[in-house]
Amino acid sequence: LLQQLGRTGEARAAYQAALAAVAPEPERRLLERRLRELPPDD
Repeated sequence: LLQQLGRTGEARAAYQAALAAVAPEPERRLLERRLRELPPDD
C-alpha cells in the first residue's frame, strides 16, 4: 500500500522490517522480490 501511495522509502523500511521478523522461506522470497521491485528512492 505504501508503494502504491508513492511512499517508496516507507515501503522499503516496512519490507525490511517484515524480512527481519519472517522466518518461512516462501514469505521471505515474496518480501525480497517486492523489495527488489521498488523504484530507487528520490
